[in-house]
Amino acid sequence: MRPIIILLLVLCSGAAWGAVPLQIGHQGFLTNTSGSPLDTVVSMTFRLYNSVTGGTPLWTETQPSCTVRAGTFSVLLGSVVAVPDSFSGTSRWLGTTVGNNSEMTPRTKLVSVPYAYRVGTVDGASGGTIIGKLNAGTGNTNTGTSAFVFGENSAAGGSYATASGGISNTASGYAATTCGGQ
Repeated sequence: MRPIIILLLVLCSGAAWGAVPLQIGHQGFLTNTSGSPLDTVVSMTFRLYNSVTGGTPLWTETQPSCTVRAGTFSVLLGSVVAVPDSFSGTSRWLGTTVGNNSEMTPRTKLVSVPYAYRVGTVDGASGGTIIGKLNAGTGNTNTGTSAFVFGENSAAGGSYATASGGISNTASGYAATTCGGQ
């Protein structure tokens, strides 16, 4: 019984340190009209779009005091207004406006790292709760009710069954559990 409790504590501890940060780091370089790097503090507005030009912003945030040193600025998007879950597989672009000027062109296309933001949710889950069954890995079969399968070519076939880790494991029957191995 004690090894099972320890295993459950280890498996569940990931939630404590695996949270997805809700901010996105962004850096840029600003110059004046002559091309000289700026050294100043400016207000900057950032907008998230689903198109490279035009469109309606999906999100807007104004950071009133952005420090620019030798032309370089570094901000955390989402530090003023939370960034919504807008990275669901389609391309997104970031528009930047300095002070009362027009939005700079071209917009910046966001790629891989900001898309990792999506990991903070699971389709079909609400409030961190998954209803039904969960299948993580390749070649797995999950026919159980509220069952969990994690690994490769593993199967859970009973209600509340868990096949966790390893290769070709099977958990069948009410609340059956297998872990690791091959």
